[in-house]
Amino acid sequence: MKRLLRLPIRRRDLLGKELDEEVRLHLELRADQLVKEGMSSEAAWAEACRRFGVSGEGRRQLEAAARRRNDRLHLREQLGSIARDLQYAGRVFKRHPFYAIGVIGTIGVGMGAALVVWTLAWNVWLAPMPYPNPDRVLRLYEMAPSGPEASAADESRRQRLTPALIRALQESDLTTVDAVSELWPGAPIGGDGMAAFEDPTTITAATLSPEGFGILGIRPSLGRLPVNTESELLLSEDYWRSEMGSDPEVLNRILQLHSYRPPAQIVGVARVPTSVLRDPDVIRVYAEPANDATIRFVSAIARLRPGFTPEEAEAELQAFVAGFAEIHPQYEGWSIEAPVLADDLVRPFRSVLVLLLGAAVTFLVLAAVNVVGLVAARRLDRQHDETIRLAIGASEGRIFRGALIESLFLSLVGTAGAVVVTYWVVTPTRAIVPFDVPRLSNVTVTPAMALAGIGSGVALGLIIGVAGYLITRGSRPSIGRAMLTRGTGSRGRRLVVVGQVALTTLFAAAVVGILHRVTTLRAIDLGFRPEGLSVASLRGAPDHRSSEEAAAYWASVWRPLLEGMESRGVPTALAFNPPMSGEDEAQGVTTLPIRPDGASDDVMYRTHVVSPGYFSVMGIELLAGRPFAHTDDSSGEKVVIVSEAFARAYLPPGSAVESILGRTLESPLTVRGPATVIGAVGATRHIGPDTPIEPELYVLYDQQPTIAPSGIVFRADTGRAAELLPVMLNRFDSNLEHSPVASYMTYLDDWYAPLRLQLIAIGVLGALGLLLASLGIYSLMAYQVATRRKELGIRKALGSPDDRLMWGVLGSSASMTLVGTIIGLAAWYQLLPWTSALVEGIDLAGATLPLTVAAVIGISSLLATLAPARHAARVDPAVTLRLD
Repeated sequence: MKRLLRLPIRRRDLLGKELDEEVRLHLELRADQLVKEGMSSEAAWAEACRRFGVSGEGRRQLEAAARRRNDRLHLREQLGSIARDLQYAGRVFKRHPFYAIGVIGTIGVGMGAALVVWTLAWNVWLAPMPYPNPDRVLRLYEMAPSGPEASAADESRRQRLTPALIRALQESDLTTVDAVSELWPGAPIGGDGMAAFEDPTTITAATLSPEGFGILGIRPSLGRLPVNTESELLLSEDYWRSEMGSDPEVLNRILQLHSYRPPAQIVGVARVPTSVLRDPDVIRVYAEPANDATIRFVSAIARLRPGFTPEEAEAELQAFVAGFAEIHPQYEGWSIEAPVLADDLVRPFRSVLVLLLGAAVTFLVLAAVNVVGLVAARRLDRQHDETIRLAIGASEGRIFRGALIESLFLSLVGTAGAVVVTYWVVTPTRAIVPFDVPRLSNVTVTPAMALAGIGSGVALGLIIGVAGYLITRGSRPSIGRAMLTRGTGSRGRRLVVVGQVALTTLFAAAVVGILHRVTTLRAIDLGFRPEGLSVASLRGAPDHRSSEEAAAYWASVWRPLLEGMESRGVPTALAFNPPMSGEDEAQGVTTLPIRPDGASDDVMYRTHVVSPGYFSVMGIELLAGRPFAHTDDSSGEKVVIVSEAFARAYLPPGSAVESILGRTLESPLTVRGPATVIGAVGATRHIGPDTPIEPELYVLYDQQPTIAPSGIVFRADTGRAAELLPVMLNRFDSNLEHSPVASYMTYLDDWYAPLRLQLIAIGVLGALGLLLASLGIYSLMAYQVATRRKELGIRKALGSPDDRLMWGVLGSSASMTLVGTIIGLAAWYQLLPWTSALVEGIDLAGATLPLTVAAVIGISSLLATLAPARHAARVDPAVTLRLD
């Protein structure tokens, strides 16, 4: 290294000496010629110097010309040398393909993991929000009174706002907040397409109040903002460009969102913040009656006035809610929370992103460490070749530069491959990520990220090349002495490998824990039979202004439709909000209150609007009373059916379930009047298998005017239902449309999606960790076998059998694996409180977890050590001693 630093100075001194010698030779020849012409020696020398111009400008020009020529020659020599080094590095694929693939693959794995995670974290979390003043935009939540077991920060207390509270906030003159808006993120709705287009389409619509456009900084790039709640729409720029070809004549065209509602006119085009509105195609203006102060189903955002903090705004809003409770007693004990919207959007995913970022950085470091081990082992293996190169004139600096170029070349190939694979992997990655992740559609590998990745690959290659050279500096080749092959840094590398095994054990334990959790959840009784069920969504049914209108439509359309389907062997029922569909969550209507006679607390229940035959189609058990019948219509007594959980919550403790039969429930939301309980059914896991059973209440369609049928369920396979449904719909009402018939299991698949994402993410991290740990074991064992070649050769010459040499290497690997596995499992059990917060129930795997993890890690370690162990057993003592 010192020689490399002295090269420019020494080259400059050499140039001066060569120039002086050349000038002196020229002057001597000219002086000799002048002496022959009759001049004295002194006069001839002086005349020669005068004519040649040795001093002054001539000398400087000569030196400059010589320097330029020398620089050109040196540059040409250096470029030729680098080209030869590159050719030498490229031949590594042919000479040592497994080594090249190992280095490239390890770097590719580490860089690919880092790039995927960074791309996800940057777009979802770290990139600036796409709306102005993000630190001044707040999300509003109502906070339910905290019970004795709930903490003040319990997220289960968070509720949406009632329309009455939002309208009161909008009409008030607050000191800290200057605007409040309703906000409904984008959700798919059925559309009949543009009037100017032939094919119908399904679009995604978001909803804002007029104040929301200013809060989110939405400004039209074409046309104006909508103001009419029924007949005006705003197109997103992305939808306008992708689906309409940036047509400037799109304004004033008609978009029919529903066949049973008035058409809407497009009045503008604007870029919308996808992180908040979830990639909507259109935005509607929100209008909701302001007289409902009981049902909390409206999302809301607000904007801070300049100079105020979120804490000051929250304090003022809480005081406002306290005053609001004087008018609406049901708000007694309720408060309000106002987190910054940007933080609230990322909050559910921040811990996972931190975990992924930490894992990616760790994997990149481990990949670099493993490659350094491979490079060091490879350099020891080719010491004989390097000695020959030294003997024929190569310098140690040239050998070092060649090794550095080789590591740079392999690193760049691995990094480029990682960038290409990451670009293609991002799209399927978005498909498995939950849809509510903010800015998910923006997750892609940009040119800047690709260049940053290539730059990181260059830096990584330089580090690996220098580190591999320094690690083997005590074993460098030379001429005229025996090659030194003593190992250096083995203890530190063993610690690194143990750490890799421990980290891999952590991820493997997480995978086993999540798999056990999924298996346990799948064994839980859901209260209904999803197997063999099919489901479709309906649209085109008219809204009913009264129960009489609903009953009339039921008699003319729904009843013949269901009877026709059943007569053809397909039991069918209408259903709003079936279990695990998330329909009530999507519409913002979750649990509703009802107070038993003489009780001080409300019973919170979930509502299902169904048709007769629903319970038999869904496979829900009837426990007491009778199911709905076709004779239960709007002309008779209003009736409801409750779940077992509802009965136990409503009745005094210890009461039998059947004792609720005949009871009158006052004013359920959809019935709007007293209703008699005629039956009790088994409870269902409405939200999912991991949530507590909640009280449920079932209402007939034609006894309520509020909810039009939106879903239809079949006890049949999807093919049979899809064949019959359109035929029957056209027979009774040609305006009725339906979504594609799907298996009911899709609801369960959607529910398991977050667990599946966790399983995939942790599984991929575990697989990468296992691969890197295996490579680490392999590189360390290969390095140790290379440094112990002389020892192994002597032992074999003295009669040690091959099996003993092989088992010695395997035993060394097994000891490191055992220590790493024990450390990893100990760390896993210490981290269980944190991991249980991320994945509930992951701590219940029992003895299955350590046994499975130990088996996986042990087998992987054995496979990684086989090649170095076999290499150790095949050492030729004659060759080893001859080289020494």
